[in-house]
Amino acid sequence: THSSAEISVATWNVHGCRTRTGGRFMLQDRIGTVMPDILALQEVELQGPSESPRGSIQELRTASFESTAAATFSASPFSPQGQLAVVLMSKARLRSPRALTFPNVVSSEGMASDFHDKGIVFAEVQVGDAVVDVVSLHLFPFHRVNIDERDERLLSFWPQVDSMIRPRPTVPRIVMGDFNSVHRYELLPSLREGELHGLFR
Repeated sequence: THSSAEISVATWNVHGCRTRTGGRFMLQDRIGTVMPDILALQEVELQGPSESPRGSIQELRTASFESTAAATFSASPFSPQGQLAVVLMSKARLRSPRALTFPNVVSSEGMASDFHDKGIVFAEVQVGDAVVDVVSLHLFPFHRVNIDERDERLLSFWPQVDSMIRPRPTVPRIVMGDFNSVHRYELLPSLREGELHGLFR
C-alpha cells in the first residue's frame, strides 16, 4: 500500500551550467519559481568533493532545498579542476544516499580508452506515510564515440544497468536522468515490462 501524498519532481542535464554559446548561468536563476519537491540534475560541475558541493548547487540548496546527495564520475570538459556530477536535491531529508559507477565497457574493452565514467545516485525520501526511492542517473553518450547502444559489445552492460534501476519489491521508485538512448525501452526490461513507467518515449 502506497501513500496517497503527492510529490513533484523534475530532472535536468545542466551541461555544466553553460549555455550553447559557452556562457555561464546560475541554477537558481534558471529554475526560478519551478521548485519541485525533488530535483535531479546531471552534468553539474563541482570544484570540490561531492560531499561538500559549492557554487550554484550550494546557492540553490540554501534557497530552496534541505538535503543534497551528489556523486562525481567524470572529469569536466569545462574547467581543468572540475568534475561532473549527478545530484539529487530535496525539500525533505534524503536518507541513506549511495552512488554507483556504471560499468564502463567502452573503456575496459578498448573501444575508446578515454571514455568518461558515468553513474547513478540513490536516496530514500519520506512521502506522506511511505518511503520512496529517488534516483538521478547519467548514462553513457555512446553516440559520442559512434557506438550504437544496441551494439553486441554492450550486451552485458544493459542488464547491469537494469538491475540497478529496477524498483525494490515494496518501495516505489522514481528514476530521473539522462538516458542518452532512444532505445531504452528495448534495452531495459524494467521499462519494457512496466516495473518502471516512462513518461517519455
